[in-house]
Amino acid sequence: MKINIVEKELNIKLTPEQTELFEIYTKELLIWNENINLTAIRTEEEILLKHFADSLTLLPFIPETTKKLVDIGSGAGFPGIPLAIMRSDIEVTLVESVGKKCKFLEHIKETLSLSNLEIVNARAEEVGMHTDYKGTYDVATARAVTRLLDLTKYALPLLKKDGILLAQKGTKEDPRENENEIRQLGGKIESIEKIETENLKDRVVVKIIKK
Repeated sequence: MKINIVEKELNIKLTPEQTELFEIYTKELLIWNENINLTAIRTEEEILLKHFADSLTLLPFIPETTKKLVDIGSGAGFPGIPLAIMRSDIEVTLVESVGKKCKFLEHIKETLSLSNLEIVNARAEEVGMHTDYKGTYDVATARAVTRLLDLTKYALPLLKKDGILLAQKGTKEDPRENENEIRQLGGKIESIEKIETENLKDRVVVKIIKK
């Protein structure tokens, strides 16, 4: 398998254990995708680049002290599962409302023996009101999930004070468009950083702090 594509794209080094997990994940995703529409990306190389490498562009934004991370609208597990593989010290909760996708996520959790992974089959706004999850996370992530203002509404209740929302967005949306509304919700846009590697283009990471 061409897992070294990910290493080259991001200039990182995977351990043999991490490499094996990504290889198994890729195979399972391709198999399940034949029966369940998990992703429009259907080739091994595209999965490695457009899912795994893209998800791992968030690694530099996640503080070393992070203990708990919630991934909103995980779909087939992005960016949450790649982050859980790379940061086994972090408890990662995947929030996904579609039951079929959650079955796949549960299967991957068991297949990869990811003890630091939890799957919640619910809408993010519902999870944010639950006492087990409200105000408990250091970091929230979301990749191409809804408008930034709506995402902020879903994410901030899940975060601790000074917690971080990392939103992966395309360059077509202006993150500053709703800056005042985000501030009224209790968030502050800390930075907007363009991500551009050899094969990944037109991506930004919007960092919002819960104040």
